[in-house]
Amino acid sequence: MLSEDFDDTYEHLENDTIRSYNGLANFMENPDIHSIITVFAEKMVQNLICTDGTTDEGKQVIEVTLETFDVFVSSPASCRLICRCELIKQLLQNHVMQFNILQNDPNLKHLGSFFKILTALWVNEDFIENFESYIAQLNAIIQELFQMNEETMKTLPNVKRELMKLFYILKGIVHGLNT
Repeated sequence: MLSEDFDDTYEHLENDTIRSYNGLANFMENPDIHSIITVFAEKMVQNLICTDGTTDEGKQVIEVTLETFDVFVSSPASCRLICRCELIKQLLQNHVMQFNILQNDPNLKHLGSFFKILTALWVNEDFIENFESYIAQLNAIIQELFQMNEETMKTLPNVKRELMKLFYILKGIVHGLNT
């Protein structure tokens, strides 16, 4: 009984929040909050794909984008809203590596932050049932790295970076699961 009361109260609060957001959207001459969130999500993903992380300005854009995205997915109501955007659905349901996110950024900590955010979206109630398949996207990377013999690992120049990349991805996933 207590659980039902909580669920009803939460749903009521969420509906009130969305009504408030829609009121703000109308004030800004948009049909609803979904249209604003869609533009917002597209801009964040675009920043993470296109920004050159080797420049000071690029580093700042990436950091602000990741911080904003993280704050946004930390709230259950806003996380649900952003999960309704088509681009975010594609990002979550397709192979995440095909988006080339943060490929122009040498700071691997950013990749970890992104996977923390991605994990928060993956464990959203709309997507949690496919969590195993999302994680399975990393299987090819893991197998490729750990099937190499020691000598091959020592001689290939990118192996260390790929191992570090995998470490930061896994660290981000663990952080996302613990938030």
